[in-house]
Amino acid sequence: MAKFAKKMSTASTLRKRIDAKKNLEGGLSFEWDPKYKLYMRAATSLIQEPTFYKNFVNGREESNFDTELINDIKAVAKEEPEFILKLAHYARHSLYLRSVPMLLCGEASQIKECKPFLKKWIPHVINRADEPCELMAYIINAHDRTSATSNNPLKKAISLSLDKFDEYQFSKYNRKGSVKLKDVLRIVHPKHKPLYSKIIEDSLKPPLTWENILSNYKNYDLESKKAAWEYLIDKNKLPYMASLRNLRNLLHEGISEDHLNKVLEKLTTKEAVLNSKQLPFRYLSAYKEIDNLDIRHSGKVLDALEDAIETSIENIPKLSGKTFMAADVSGSMEWANISGLSGVTYKELALVLMSMANKFCNDPIISIFGSEFRTVHARKTLGILENAKQIGKFNVGHATYGYKAIEHLLKSKEKVDRILVFTDMEMYSDYETEFTDAFTKYKRTINPDVKLYVFNLASYGNVIIPKDEKNVCLVSGWSDKIFNFINTFEKEQTESIEIIENERPNISKKA
Repeated sequence: MAKFAKKMSTASTLRKRIDAKKNLEGGLSFEWDPKYKLYMRAATSLIQEPTFYKNFVNGREESNFDTELINDIKAVAKEEPEFILKLAHYARHSLYLRSVPMLLCGEASQIKECKPFLKKWIPHVINRADEPCELMAYIINAHDRTSATSNNPLKKAISLSLDKFDEYQFSKYNRKGSVKLKDVLRIVHPKHKPLYSKIIEDSLKPPLTWENILSNYKNYDLESKKAAWEYLIDKNKLPYMASLRNLRNLLHEGISEDHLNKVLEKLTTKEAVLNSKQLPFRYLSAYKEIDNLDIRHSGKVLDALEDAIETSIENIPKLSGKTFMAADVSGSMEWANISGLSGVTYKELALVLMSMANKFCNDPIISIFGSEFRTVHARKTLGILENAKQIGKFNVGHATYGYKAIEHLLKSKEKVDRILVFTDMEMYSDYETEFTDAFTKYKRTINPDVKLYVFNLASYGNVIIPKDEKNVCLVSGWSDKIFNFINTFEKEQTESIEIIENERPNISKKA
């Protein structure tokens, strides 16, 4: 009888759960509540950027706006309308995103239940003088002009946001576009200021920005672009992000070593690093551009980038105990870039985040998975970016068998305090074993108190583990701030959604 009455496997049982569903690879995934789904999409989306499964596999034609994200917004608004705007605030100030917060605010402005909260949140979500234009442009393009012009709560909220900008900021961001600053003023009718009249009359004082000086260097009695770059550096007119993005140009123009040292000092000074709020992949993008250059001082620049990204995580609390980390390096992670402009893949982002975590873990175990699994080593003598580069050279195939990472712990009987997985959540299915199956077995046989942190890096909305699984924290985003969830979860059992729910409006610095 034993031959015919075989016990159903745990994996088979998991597939029968009411919250079980198939992911984009046909593997096992689980439904979480609408707020988590919205958070996952919003935290990992740059809007209108190509993604692997939408553009390379399914061949679907992208809509003008992310319809799945908008559907999630509408679902959450029915139960907790203010959460939409709290998430916008969190995405702008903690995740350093720009497009998604505008989309969240724009959609919230069209939902009756959200309108009472617009005045409270939008003035604090908006952080740059061009963002009122972006918000209005989104609403007009995604809906219609009447949705903006007849929306009094929205107009009041945007009017309040305008108060924190001065003439230089308005002039700097008074750009051409479908909606200009003068259009915003004519729609929202803010309380009169002489400054607003200047905007309407196109009489703002031209901004002395680094772009203008560089483009018109002859007007400033500068003999060359090299001289222009050096002038900008001497006058401290080259902002942090501009310095980071133009390192290649500075080397190509052959600026003096003294000027280069000034730039690198700015990039590595702790206060400047923390105030710049750069996403880790920005440092990686700069590193990749410089790495292959055959130009003097390139090595010095690479060292400075390593110092800068390490400085960015100095304030993250050290993690005691043993930490097991696994990065998804499968095909979907490697064949799509985060942005069409950055040239950084999801795989590279996963490896950089894992290499960053390696720095503040007391006893880390580093690994990667695809079709196969293997442990790798992050050398202490190498920096975060170089470690990520070296780990990325290993080939474990293009499938996504994430459960093999946990099976490694089971076979080795390695007791760890926490597990960190960096992935896009699109894991393959295996008839006998699933990720959740392996994880619950590990808890049952080796460490019932182990904590699992799943770092979702893509906006597909799937989750590899059920919400009711104990000691599981789901985190989404690409900012170094995502690591703060670990300490908070272990001290207070506070989850990511709870932190967003506890957001408070803050008056941000002028951009």
